[in-house]
Amino acid sequence: MRITLMLLAVALAPRPAIADATTKAGPTAAGVRGDVLKLLTTWTDAQNRGDSAAYLALYDVKHFKGVKRTARGDKKTFDFAGWSADRTRMVANKPTVQADAPVVESWLDGSSKLKPGVSLVRFTQRWKSERYADHGHKVLHLWRDDAGRQWIVYEDLLNSQPGWDERAEGVAKLVLTPPRTVEEALAVWRKIAPTGATYVEKLAAIPGDARVTRPLARALLAGGNFECKDVVSVSECGDELVSWADLDPKSDFDQPCLRRRLAIWALESGGLVEGDLQALGGAPAALLALPAPETELPDRLLSLTDPMSAPLRVGLLLAAAPEVATPHLGGLPDASLDELYEKKHLDGAILPLDPDKHRARVLEALADGQLTVETRGKLLERVLKLKGKDVNEALGAVADSASDCALAMNAAEALEARGDPSHLPRRGSANDADTLSRALCLLVHDRNPVRQLARYKEFLPPRDEVTISEQHDNDFAERDADGKKIDDSPADTHVSRKRLAAFNLDEDYGKEAPLCTSNKCEAHANYGTYSVIFAAGARRKLYISEIYRYRWSGCPC
Repeated sequence: MRITLMLLAVALAPRPAIADATTKAGPTAAGVRGDVLKLLTTWTDAQNRGDSAAYLALYDVKHFKGVKRTARGDKKTFDFAGWSADRTRMVANKPTVQADAPVVESWLDGSSKLKPGVSLVRFTQRWKSERYADHGHKVLHLWRDDAGRQWIVYEDLLNSQPGWDERAEGVAKLVLTPPRTVEEALAVWRKIAPTGATYVEKLAAIPGDARVTRPLARALLAGGNFECKDVVSVSECGDELVSWADLDPKSDFDQPCLRRRLAIWALESGGLVEGDLQALGGAPAALLALPAPETELPDRLLSLTDPMSAPLRVGLLLAAAPEVATPHLGGLPDASLDELYEKKHLDGAILPLDPDKHRARVLEALADGQLTVETRGKLLERVLKLKGKDVNEALGAVADSASDCALAMNAAEALEARGDPSHLPRRGSANDADTLSRALCLLVHDRNPVRQLARYKEFLPPRDEVTISEQHDNDFAERDADGKKIDDSPADTHVSRKRLAAFNLDEDYGKEAPLCTSNKCEAHANYGTYSVIFAAGARRKLYISEIYRYRWSGCPC
């Protein structure tokens, strides 16, 4: 009865307004990331308040799947009803929950394999009640519905370690003689004898004397062997997730999964100085090359070096993955940022550079397809105050070649304001589908509606009609007597150049230049595709013959 009442309460509770920021051309990756983080805050706050109804109202009742793992390696999968029964009492007891270092990926990210509408957030969850505490890596998958709201459809705590964190308090300090050589430092480590079950207390027992911690940290880092291969892998919603398995309590000093935890101590509490890292040769850079899912050791190393000299930092930043390096660019001089941009194309390295002082480099970056669209958009705004032929040439390169159509159109309109309208999209003399399709993609973003409609009509056949059709593939559609899905696709409509009164090309066609196969050009849209099909008309010129949308509805995972 309690479970039934709770499910009813969830169904009747006001749904959270967790909707992503959306532009005219649809949801943006930045907007989705921001609203996923808002939902994560709501999710955490509901548990800390003991509000089970608010907590469960964030979950997709129909599609949710949750995974519960135990320290013994057992795994149990729940649907929403089972998850609600398992979590209701736990949340009602007002645990303390914290979500640290969240990282969001969405289906809109360029390299993502997530299904349309799906995002995920990975973070370190810290959880404690009056009698128990643990922490570990958690992942939530979220699905964005047609109204822009986010729902949790999958949840998994990939590993769990006892305690709120990896610090022990109230532990008596060991009496250790400062080591003078690497051999003596390794002998001290053998004396300390950390294991998977005891390393937290053993590390806490090391006295905070740099004469002890620095040689211990140097000896440990010099020995390497930090690649832990004990991982948990899951595949959900089109994405492969890998995280650390629970640490074996019997692990010893020579076991890589324990050594990586000791290395975190060395970088955070070892008291290492710049001379120590220089004396270690290539050992620090080797930490930056550790394969996924390792992110903590590279981040801790760069955090340690943040206040150190620019040459040391630049050498390590060049060896780090871009997503690891970017948060650690603060405080570097312009010359170092310029070098990092030139060699690594880091967004965070080019943005601080003043266009007045670094004109050539900023103009180069404006046309750099390796930078994000957001970064290039900011650079475009900054260079508009500059005059000169070189600026116009950079804007022309963006207008003519940027894969993001909104960015390209912004550059074309900037050139128009500078007296050069030649880069604005129009039918022109081109007669291949790729060129025509890209021009239409830019035209979606034309802020002059009169010109937009006039230029669009140039792509329509002078006399023939254009068919507008849409196919719905709805997994939840009603069924007929034979159990077949009833097609709810709308009827075709037709437009002509003469009768068209308003621009009618869908915003989904205005993202990146669509991919063309023969005379069919297709853009990926939310939950489907949007296509423009060309056919040869008078004098063999290509005109739009059909606009076709395929729309899918179904389980996000």
